[in-house]
Amino acid sequence: MHGMFGSRKFANKSNEMLRLCQSVVVTSFEDLAPRSELIMSLEANGQLPRWDIFMTVAAVGVAIVPARAHLNEKQFRGFHAGLMQQLASWYESAPAMLDHLFKFIVERHEMGDNREFAVGAWVLSNLKGEMPTDEELAPAQAIGDYLHDSLEHWWSQAR
Repeated sequence: MHGMFGSRKFANKSNEMLRLCQSVVVTSFEDLAPRSELIMSLEANGQLPRWDIFMTVAAVGVAIVPARAHLNEKQFRGFHAGLMQQLASWYESAPAMLDHLFKFIVERHEMGDNREFAVGAWVLSNLKGEMPTDEELAPAQAIGDYLHDSLEHWWSQAR
């Protein structure tokens, strides 16, 4: 009985997290500091649907960190499993994209980049389809900071 309740609780929590991440991405159209150039360029090129996908995966990657800090290993595995199911039903490739994001963050960290910059760089490199130039990476820190600032306390605030 307790395990069943726990699974439902984590499914609800993972659904709540995914909905929050999606709403943070929607508000990024207005709230992100370098909106004028980046968002307008994406809009002009019909790339906003791709922005939604990569930003949502990045948002989940940022939001999962506080969840990890609040759960024991068994609880986190249950939460993570529910989240991966929800991500896959939202966008089939999302779980693999999330794994790629975490590998990318580790690689960028080894190069001396902070986590927020790495998250933004991952979004921008996926939008471009290859590693952006330094100039094209200019919004990376703002993207990562926006997601971090929007999501770092979601777990404790949602309880």
